[in-house]
Amino acid sequence: MLSQEAAAGCTCSYPVRCSLAMMRKPNRAQPWTVYVTPGELNPVKHFAVNLGASADMKDDEGTVWFGYPNPKTNPRFHHHYPNYGVKFDLNDRTLPGMGYFRHDFKGVSIADTDKPWLFTSGCQGMLRCEVPLIDDATGQKAALYRVRLGFNALPGDQKGQRVFDIKLQNKVVEESFDILETAGKANRAVVKEFKGVRAENVLVLELLPKSANPQMNQAPIINFIEVIREDAGPAPIVRQ
Repeated sequence: MLSQEAAAGCTCSYPVRCSLAMMRKPNRAQPWTVYVTPGELNPVKHFAVNLGASADMKDDEGTVWFGYPNPKTNPRFHHHYPNYGVKFDLNDRTLPGMGYFRHDFKGVSIADTDKPWLFTSGCQGMLRCEVPLIDDATGQKAALYRVRLGFNALPGDQKGQRVFDIKLQNKVVEESFDILETAGKANRAVVKEFKGVRAENVLVLELLPKSANPQMNQAPIINFIEVIREDAGPAPIVRQ
């Protein structure tokens, strides 16, 4: 809708008329944001990674879940903070033709979780990644961590179809893991937790498919990685 300006022939002494234009704004799929933090990122006390997510999100407990791959930030629109955001590299390796995915969590029902947005994105075909925790080059000491991994079987999955081993620090911690077998149905959150995992620098996570040449419906799927230091007291809450 356009309305003429006061200068367009109006004799009223009050400039109350103006130009007004209205256009449809696309609906944002997710209430995501990008968090920034000053200072060093190591040693890690609490690190939460939402694989495949559009960007970062803070949960109701105050934990910031960082989207990965790192959200792209355009310096064209942020001149004072070019390429802002928390940057990290998992050195991830995936099966050919596979990788990260995301879906809108709104309207999606994921059982056994109050954070459905953690289970509607992820990585399909991940074979290995490295989570940076400690900078041993600067003299930081090794530490023990609790590792939580989130999984959600895809609709259409069958029991015995998507089976893989989980390795942490070159040790098998879960053998022949079947997400659907564990969950009982698709769209039900599964969280596997492993305590006392020692890290001297990075946490090496490997997902090893049982199939020799896994296809899309046989490849490992993982939704999130959360790492909490066990010998550092309660995990800090990131405030913004």
